[in-house]
Amino acid sequence: MIVSRRTAVCLTLFASIQFILVGCGGGGGKSPQPKPPTPMEKFTYAGKVVDEDARAIAGAIIQLSQLYTETDEDGNFRFENLSGGNYNISAQAPDGTFLATMVNLGGNILDARLVLDRNPENFALTRVNPPLRGTEVPQNAEIELLFSRELMPENVKDYISLSPYSGELDLAIEGAVLTIRPKFELDETQQYRLAISRNLRDIEGNSLGVDVYTYFTVSDDDNVPAILIGSSPENDETNVFRNVEVELTFSDKLNPNQTRSDLALAINPNIPFEVSIKERKLKIKFIELLQANTRYTVSILGLKDDAGNISSPVELTFVTGQVAQVTDDIEPDWTRFGNVIVFSRKIGGTYELFSLKLDGKELTRLTETDFNERHPRLSSDGVYVSYQSDENGNWDIYSMRLATREVIQLTTSLNDEIQPDFSSTFSQTIAYTKRQGFNLPAKIFTMNRDGSFQREADISFFRSESEPNFHPLQDNQLLFITDDGGDADVFIKSGFLGESRAVNFNLTSALSSNETFAVWSADGESVAVLSDFGGRKNIWLFDLSGTIYRQVTNFSTDIHSFAFSPNPGEDLLIVSMGESGQRHLALVSVSTGEIIEDIT
Repeated sequence: MIVSRRTAVCLTLFASIQFILVGCGGGGGKSPQPKPPTPMEKFTYAGKVVDEDARAIAGAIIQLSQLYTETDEDGNFRFENLSGGNYNISAQAPDGTFLATMVNLGGNILDARLVLDRNPENFALTRVNPPLRGTEVPQNAEIELLFSRELMPENVKDYISLSPYSGELDLAIEGAVLTIRPKFELDETQQYRLAISRNLRDIEGNSLGVDVYTYFTVSDDDNVPAILIGSSPENDETNVFRNVEVELTFSDKLNPNQTRSDLALAINPNIPFEVSIKERKLKIKFIELLQANTRYTVSILGLKDDAGNISSPVELTFVTGQVAQVTDDIEPDWTRFGNVIVFSRKIGGTYELFSLKLDGKELTRLTETDFNERHPRLSSDGVYVSYQSDENGNWDIYSMRLATREVIQLTTSLNDEIQPDFSSTFSQTIAYTKRQGFNLPAKIFTMNRDGSFQREADISFFRSESEPNFHPLQDNQLLFITDDGGDADVFIKSGFLGESRAVNFNLTSALSSNETFAVWSADGESVAVLSDFGGRKNIWLFDLSGTIYRQVTNFSTDIHSFAFSPNPGEDLLIVSMGESGQRHLALVSVSTGEIIEDIT
């Protein structure tokens, strides 16, 4: 039987989806038109708002999810064209009495009854200020909540959130009254939503039982001066490091164009300094080392916020100790956009993650824990940073969303998972090293950004592998370190994703030394490696054949780690260098091997 291509297509369609389109058989039939979608059924929710004595309440505000209305003079309300489902309801009478409840709408409800009871028998929120859908709320407003019963004070902060984010919320509990003070000034004309979890409990352990939402809008009149809400060092702190940088945090965004003379900013005893303003922070960097065992006072007059309001005088006092803080900066990574680096810094006893904007040298601390956070690597879009932490007693890999500081743990095994590296494409694949246990080789694994699909990259390679580094333009090639013939070398692994057999090529076999770290150039045409050839760990540059190479740096102290500039042709490295425990970051020229600028 000879089957034409057209007939084969029709038969395939018939076999796979069990119907034949009109017109497949040849003829001039019309193709069937798709049926219009069935309209989603809409419902009405209507009724009356009354008090505990069944008296109608006129002028009550009702919020139904994102919809709201006001009751008429007879206490009636009505919402139409609603889809079925669950709706949160908030209602408040003109006298302030508040109700939160929920309705399941599966049909028309025309006789709903919302009772605003000032003294309910169950645990409930009975009053809110600012009122539901209140307007012209001051920027420095406190939120006051009155409950029907005394609150259980434990973990209240876990059940309260204000959106948009306005800094950490200060909570004060006095019996059945909860007062909420946002750390930052509220933004003018902004609508805010306060959410209270159903799991909030009274002193007897009873929960609210329903999630509560209330909304209010801030006035457009910014007449509130910024106030000091935090400082480093803290006021009256003693034994402060002599190389400290003072950071003052305010409740509102500051005018960034203020100068030292505008601020009447003075340091006593006098010492040269630089000042910078960014968002809500004012930073003071001292040009010289502060004197030991000396009381310093920082005074600021005339500080303006972004609306021009002048703050009250600010004064900060601290006492120095005898020593300067020693930091150890290692493992830098450079965003693909070239404007920010992330790195690990040892302060005191543990390593923490920091980011640094190269334009302006704005330093931001990303983690502050009692554990070590190491080996930060940025995603190609700069949204996430992966890193290793020993929070659980062994090393695991985590991912942080930089904008929100939200952290998720990606690996959970009892083995050490270390040295994560994000792919340079938008696949956001992560390669990492897994130490598999005693007398077993360390191997490279890969996973998705959320920690799913963890698998060994190359089951055919039987030696230890470490320090994976993705090719800048493709996912299916990376650099890694392995021991081969008694010393460590840099290998290129290709074709390890998918079902094909990986190919491994020794790039640095020409050097009789240990190569312990390697990164690609931005164009993928060369590889910079860390070699101890000559006795010190310096950087060498190889072509992809491994036959053309040269020494880039010749420093008298070891280099620990480095990152290539992500900009093709820029010819720069950020290098961690110096004595162990006191390393700093510097920009180094690939062409000359010279330090262009110390970064930290």
